[in-house]
Amino acid sequence: MLRLMAVASLVACSAAFLPGAGAIAAPLDKETCANLEIQKRKLLTPDVRAALERGPDWVKGHLDSDKIEMVREFLMVEEQVAFRCREGLPKITPQTVSLPDRNPKRVLEAAASSTAVTKTSQTLADSDKTAPPQTKTTR
Repeated sequence: MLRLMAVASLVACSAAFLPGAGAIAAPLDKETCANLEIQKRKLLTPDVRAALERGPDWVKGHLDSDKIEMVREFLMVEEQVAFRCREGLPKITPQTVSLPDRNPKRVLEAAASSTAVTKTSQTLADSDKTAPPQTKTTR
């Protein structure tokens, strides 16, 4: 998995230097995304899959430039699908988060009350552990 990520980052870095590559990419329409998915499936041949599993060092040392270009093209299409085809993903809405109470007096009172509850609970738990008193039986 790390090798796959390394290959992807290698291609992503090289793609950043391509002319016309923008820093911010707008989402693509559904039709373009569907075409990219089809292209991605076509590009993922057994050779490309094996190259991705083996990692960038193996690819550089064992594949010719045409096969390396196939791997690079697959990774570029995969990147487009992953980052620009986000139509079906749920929208993330900001949520308000309450800040912690910074009043030390309240913090101390809360700590004292939780300690009292803990002591009471422990007393009840200890009372369950003691054996019941034995009653004297007389005849």
